[in-house]
Amino acid sequence: MPSALKFADEEWPKYYGGETFNGFGIPWHEIVDPKLADPDLFNLAIWQKIDGQNVLAALAIGNPSHARTHLTIKWVERFYGHTHIEGRVLWVILTCAEEYAKLIGCERILIKDPLAPHKYERYGYTAYRHPYVAHGGSYLAKELGND
Repeated sequence: MPSALKFADEEWPKYYGGETFNGFGIPWHEIVDPKLADPDLFNLAIWQKIDGQNVLAALAIGNPSHARTHLTIKWVERFYGHTHIEGRVLWVILTCAEEYAKLIGCERILIKDPLAPHKYERYGYTAYRHPYVAHGGSYLAKELGND
């Protein structure tokens, strides 16, 4: 993961702007480093080779609840430069998250504070009120079937 964090911290901001995204206000390594000791951490880096160069297309970080009833995706970002999966990277992230959640026995996926809820809704995610979060929070959820 160190090379992904370096790419995200150094290359991604070059493509931030008013028409794309301005970042989270915190570098990716500061988001990820405190979580790396968690053996159940969901961490996904999607790479592509473009014109002979490795390009980080997306990153996602999340973790399961203590009871493993759900996997919460807390951070998702894509590269705003050129990739071959522009517009489809969220599908890859959600598919991986859903499969990981099923493998560890979760009943649902939660997306915490989504920046663009409509993009998740097309994949079956709906508004969710977390019963154990006092301040409520903003969540989307998708129940996982037993297929």
